[in-house]
Amino acid sequence: MGIPSVSTNLSGFGRFMAEHVTDPTSYGIYLVDRRFKSAEESIQELTQVKNSWRLTCFLSQRIYEHI
Repeated sequence: MGIPSVSTNLSGFGRFMAEHVTDPTSYGIYLVDRRFKSAEESIQELTQVKNSWRLTCFLSQRIYEHI
């Protein structure tokens, strides 16, 4: 996956990715919806993205410890 990136659909990069890439998440690019959601909903979405990264990092560490 490489280094994950977060952008919003209000930025040029985020809008481009949303419009032209079928599954940005598979490339490690996470888009937070700020155009059609409230600020609170966008904050919750960003929190979910960060928590999923933490879980992925934790699981990766656990797997490598047992190899």
